[in-house]
Amino acid sequence: MSLFRRRPAPASSKPLKQTTDPAPNHHIDSLLSGRPSGIGLMDLPPEIHLLIGKELIYPDALSLKHTSRYFYSLIKTGVSLKVAWLMERRMLHLDCPKDRMCILRTDREFCRGSVSLLMRRRREHIEYKTLFDAADAVAEEVSDVVVEVVLAEVVAEVAVEVIVKVVEDVEEEVVEELANAGSKSSVSPEGA
Repeated sequence: MSLFRRRPAPASSKPLKQTTDPAPNHHIDSLLSGRPSGIGLMDLPPEIHLLIGKELIYPDALSLKHTSRYFYSLIKTGVSLKVAWLMERRMLHLDCPKDRMCILRTDREFCRGSVSLLMRRRREHIEYKTLFDAADAVAEEVSDVVVEVVLAEVVAEVAVEVIVKVVEDVEEEVVEELANAGSKSSVSPEGA
């Protein structure tokens, strides 16, 4: 005698429920009225389920895989998906497994050790909170640097204006002295 009873898997696709209202804006009307439209995830065709499954990262695919027998047989969480998830975490500078060896053969073996901690932290959004805190700190530092750069540019512009004014004043004085010296030299030789 088996301890587990087999339940039939859900139908691969159910026909969409027909409404009495043939209006093309049925979904918009149901959203505005607050009534559920009657179409759920399981009402979508299996092709859409496959496309959704292919777009998920490993933890999300694993969660969906364990929601029902239908998705368990449909969603593939193979080695390539696990490796892609680990590489994405590395590129985002998030924590990666600290174990010397990560067993990619099965989901159960993969989710042991530090991977289970990473999955729990991800579920609780802990790593994203620290990531956002770090991003806020960087943004604050960048804004401080931007303010300093803007102030330095303003000071540089004022300094350039002052230097230009001083050069113009000195230039005027030199021109006046040359003009005075030229008029004295032209008068003095004639008078001598």
